[in-house]
Amino acid sequence: MTRRAAALLLGLAVLLPSLAAAAETPALTICLEENVPPLSLRRGGGSGFDLDVARAVADRLGRPLAVQWFETEADPDSSPARHLNALLADGRCDLVGGYPLTERRLEPPASPRGRLPDFAGARPEDRRRWVTLGRLIPTQPYRRDTLALVVGPAAAGLEIQHLAELRGRRLGVEERTFADAILTSYRDGMLLGEVTHVPAGPALFEGLERGETEAALVEAHRFDAWRAAHPETPLRLAAYRHPLGFNIGFVALSTAAPLVAQVDAALDALLAAGSLPRLAAATGLTYAPPQPPAIGAPIRRAMLQED
Repeated sequence: MTRRAAALLLGLAVLLPSLAAAAETPALTICLEENVPPLSLRRGGGSGFDLDVARAVADRLGRPLAVQWFETEADPDSSPARHLNALLADGRCDLVGGYPLTERRLEPPASPRGRLPDFAGARPEDRRRWVTLGRLIPTQPYRRDTLALVVGPAAAGLEIQHLAELRGRRLGVEERTFADAILTSYRDGMLLGEVTHVPAGPALFEGLERGETEAALVEAHRFDAWRAAHPETPLRLAAYRHPLGFNIGFVALSTAAPLVAQVDAALDALLAAGSLPRLAAATGLTYAPPQPPAIGAPIRRAMLQED
């Protein structure tokens, strides 16, 4: 055996154990919604803040990341909590990301079984199967969904501290949303005459740009997505945020409690290092940090009256 061949064999002997160990490291599989920019987007190989947080958590855990993309139904009568529980119970992923941490969304399922949502790689029979559900447990939150005021060119300089200051302004809101409930019920309907309802989708921002409305109450990340797709938009995100918001984190089945503890430690490290605002800025997300309590209480009418 030549000296060169012996050196090569020695190098392989050193390398093979590490390769075997890497091959044995299971991927951390996270379910993410496939079309919610700038949070999670399957197109173009995958992007978004929730995806970047998932990747950072997997790195902290020393595991490769795998993503199971899924799509939720637009039907307001569907049950997202039950569908996502079914993904976990069916073994499609270890964690679901971008999950609202509220008492209602974390309640034990009312029915012991549920159907799967549409997911990448699904077969026709998958949508017909019933899955025995488990109990969901949350990680700590890593961001917060907030309702923000978006201002159009008809009210370019508008800044408010209280919703009452919107009286006399033409307001846009998507029908059957929390923003709709807030604006129409505020102070016994004070703003009801100013509100124009539009269906979910681009109509809210299009109406603002045309000057049909002056301002709109909408999730901040929705405007981030509009701004990214329409960089020349005249619309502006005002400083106002409604007190009603929702912390967002990961959820897993209760049988995965040790994993949840590991993810909490990873999120602690990311928060302490200031990594999350930097990831948000890189993806075009207006970042809002989580606020206590970690798990939101059920929405009461009095909460809709706050401003």
